[in-house]
Amino acid sequence: MIINCQVKQLGKKRAVIEEFPLKLEINNKQAISLTELIEYVVKREVSNHNKKCDTPEIFPTLTSEEIYNKAETFGKVDFGDLYNNTKANFDKAINTALTAFEDGLFYLFVDDKKIESLEEQIQLKNNSQLMFLKLAMLTGGWF
Repeated sequence: MIINCQVKQLGKKRAVIEEFPLKLEINNKQAISLTELIEYVVKREVSNHNKKCDTPEIFPTLTSEEIYNKAETFGKVDFGDLYNNTKANFDKAINTALTAFEDGLFYLFVDDKKIESLEEQIQLKNNSQLMFLKLAMLTGGWF
């Protein structure tokens, strides 16, 4: 099953930070908990990061289409350079993401429905829309 993922951040001129398809190994009749879904996404991102650490590009290049898409979607064009080549730890990254959700640092919407708890069971279907909404921390005050 393929679901479409977006990462957005409030307070930016262009809200979309990243878009990517996510392939899940579940069938349409299975429900998945939010915890399992976050674990799956974090494992994918950590794996991608660690692969980049192992095989850095010496001369990265972008096609005209990639340049156009990055400029339109994100408002900037970059090569996706890594400034920290330290490999990420799967367990620590998963715990950080779960804690961030519990602390309200991001919301998750599945097909325009806000998911409220880590235990909530989510019924996904092919081409479901998954949106992570990162909330910006404000400075200069007490909460």
